[in-house]
Amino acid sequence: MSAHLTAVYTSPTATNTFSAPLSVIQMQEDINQYLTKKMDEDKAATEGAANSKDEDLEEQMYGEELVDED
Repeated sequence: MSAHLTAVYTSPTATNTFSAPLSVIQMQEDINQYLTKKMDEDKAATEGAANSKDEDLEEQMYGEELVDED
């Protein structure tokens, strides 16, 4: 009997179980494909809610403190 690897992804909107023969590389590829798809779906769902310019600024300023100059 061969070993099996199982991983469970759970989020507020979805749950998915991945199971494969013990091949970490294949499991990682499957998980990456699924998460990329979920990120695209989440982005599409929220795309209209955020102003594009604000989103671009947030991305440029990620990890930096925004200082108000009065």
